[in-house]
Amino acid sequence: MHNDNNVNIEELSSTTSSSDTLFFIEKNLQVGMKLPQDFQKIQIRPILPKHIVQSFPFAYENFTDILSLFSIKFESEDAIDVKDTLHLCFKRPKSTKEISTCAQSIEEVVDFVVRELGTNEVEVKTMDKKMEVPNGRQDYMIKKVKKLDVPGNNAAVCHRIRYPYTVYYCHHQIGIGHYDVTLVSLAGTEVQTTAICHYDTYAWNPKSTPLRALGLKPGDSPLCHFAFLNDMFWNIKPAVSNSLDMAQ
Repeated sequence: MHNDNNVNIEELSSTTSSSDTLFFIEKNLQVGMKLPQDFQKIQIRPILPKHIVQSFPFAYENFTDILSLFSIKFESEDAIDVKDTLHLCFKRPKSTKEISTCAQSIEEVVDFVVRELGTNEVEVKTMDKKMEVPNGRQDYMIKKVKKLDVPGNNAAVCHRIRYPYTVYYCHHQIGIGHYDVTLVSLAGTEVQTTAICHYDTYAWNPKSTPLRALGLKPGDSPLCHFAFLNDMFWNIKPAVSNSLDMAQ
């Protein structure tokens, strides 16, 4: 499955996290800055190989068949998750702004990444899934920031979405910046994560939650958010590391 879709940030947040993604402007990525965030995990689901998932129905019109296959009760929270995921994968308005896909296996993730980045010389960044993070929204202070060298300022980003087995929503982004960030909670817990900054926000919906919350209009400022615990960020391997340590 391969769609030309423009990411709906609010819709994606509802299928990946138990709370809204918390955005901030890029200039706030400074040591000592305090930012609210929620790093809650979504429930662990089995990762299935490609040859298995290819035998499963996976389409919006197969919604009731999918519920029956996995013994999910109609109108349950799990059924709502399935419906939201299928809507994200198949029913959002099409656009030429961004290439995206829903990958049902790691093999499909890698196929998408290599195809969109045009090379198999890629690297991936993820958060440590064993990392213990505070529950709920917390204030974090930025302890360290390092801007990463991302060739071409483009990457393939894959978000794990809610489904009976592991499914990733992957999209190819152009005009983005990546940062390695170390955060510290008020209780002293350190969190290592990635910040992703969107430089081209001109096409964003002016009524979207991130813009309204920050009092901004489309194109006013690069907008950033931290990675979820289950996200993968793929980029072309830099020939030479030119990352900039901003901790000093």
